[in-house]
Amino acid sequence: MSAKKGSASITVSGDDLTRARKARGGGVATRASYQSAEVVCFTGNLPAALSNLNLQVFPHDGTTLPSGEPLEVIQNISQLHHLGEQLSLESSSISREELEELKNQLSEEKAQRVARELEIHDLKDKIKDVERSAEISSADALSVGKKNKELEEAMETLRLETVMAVSGARITARWELMREWLQRKNDQWDLAKALAQYKTVVLEESKNKGATVPTFENEPTIPPDSGMGIDLRPGGYSS
Repeated sequence: MSAKKGSASITVSGDDLTRARKARGGGVATRASYQSAEVVCFTGNLPAALSNLNLQVFPHDGTTLPSGEPLEVIQNISQLHHLGEQLSLESSSISREELEELKNQLSEEKAQRVARELEIHDLKDKIKDVERSAEISSADALSVGKKNKELEEAMETLRLETVMAVSGARITARWELMREWLQRKNDQWDLAKALAQYKTVVLEESKNKGATVPTFENEPTIPPDSGMGIDLRPGGYSS
């Protein structure tokens, strides 16, 4: 009696599980109904069904059903076995779906990481180009500054050489004049010509030094062809 009650309770539990699985998906209910119909079909061959259960289900844990077990117990055990198989199949299906989803997420994250790495690489290349351009600009600026300094030094040297040349020309002219006078080659000293040469030399020196150019406004003037001359010979006279 107790065995029948237990069997009935197990049957109710199996029906509840069948209805619960039907609510979740039509495929599960169809599978459970098919397995129940299959159990009913072999009610006339109880020893064969019992042998199948002993060979396929219970060898995993060493349990063996006796041949005198009631049909209801065997039916409930068979239903539970098939429900377990279905749950295992659904679990594996869900696991495969989750695995595919995880693979897709991993692929997306990998693609994003590769894109970020490429972007970082491009930014590094741009930074290197900017640094290289800055180095070239700095080198060009340094070269231009050096050339400007060399040009200023060359201009200063040229100015000094010009001053020295003018001074040398003036000294040479005076020396030539004194040499001619000492050698008695020039008995007359043209005052107007000498004054003009003096003014020319002074003007050139002022320009080269960057000083104020004299105007010679207050200087005495000697009219040309005035007949004024200085006789440099011994005992000479001026006329």
